[in-house]
Amino acid sequence: MSFVRAIPESELREKGRALFRQGTRQIALFSVGDAVHAVDNRCPHEGYPLLQGSVAPEKGLLTCRWHNWKFDLGTGDCVLGEDHVRRYPTRIDGGYVEIDLTDPPLETIESEILRGLEGAVQERQYGRIAREISRLMVHGLDPVVAVRKAIELSYDRFEFGTTHAYAALADWLALYDHETDIERKVVCLTEALDHVADRFAAIVAAHGPDAIAFYVSGQLLTEDYHVFNKLTRGAPRERRSSGCSARTSRSAGRAVRCRVAPLEQSLPKFAGWSGSPRTPRIAAPSVSIRTPHPTPQ
Repeated sequence: MSFVRAIPESELREKGRALFRQGTRQIALFSVGDAVHAVDNRCPHEGYPLLQGSVAPEKGLLTCRWHNWKFDLGTGDCVLGEDHVRRYPTRIDGGYVEIDLTDPPLETIESEILRGLEGAVQERQYGRIAREISRLMVHGLDPVVAVRKAIELSYDRFEFGTTHAYAALADWLALYDHETDIERKVVCLTEALDHVADRFAAIVAAHGPDAIAFYVSGQLLTEDYHVFNKLTRGAPRERRSSGCSARTSRSAGRAVRCRVAPLEQSLPKFAGWSGSPRTPRIAAPSVSIRTPHPTPQ
């Protein structure tokens, strides 16, 4: 732990709240009963100063004055709104309030971000999806883990075991690799996950949170099978997915139609982007089921 001295306890008790700054950090301190709470000063929604928020002492809730998001000061969890706020451990030592500024391990940070992303995909919260992806980038983590998380959450819940949202993922990832602007990279992954979230939300709305999909598989173009297989088989648990050859697929009565289009034709335009004539072609498979029989292994 790395505790730093922030403010005399008597001063915080008198004022009820205070702002502590160190480098680029802004931390809001609150005295609530006998406890002292410390959270990031900027609301995770749109950055409004939480120090200016209202506190309900009996519930330990902090309310942002801008959009009425509410946070549990004891945990940092958002109880009304979307994103959670970071909470810092505090202690009283020598008459001063001290704050532990130690950053958690990257594994913990990634786990917390993916926990937030799970809720964002399930509720189809577009803004939160973008914010969680941005947080992955800010911490130097691989933002593509967000795509794997979305597949893991949804792959066994789609009506036919897959969706055009999965087919488009290969295109979005190709465009993500093509882009150099950080904002456009965020857009690529956000749009990809929002498409998955849209279909996921529709299934849950129609059939409930425990809706389970049928198994489906099919033939892809050779050059695209490796990419698509990683997306649909690598992310989920192995015991819950399997692949099959083109011959096995045909013998089971499954048909796959593959269409090939340049990126500039198969992706929506955004931010003035226009594809290069040299843009590689990506296969976007669509799957139709002709029989309900399981694929022979």
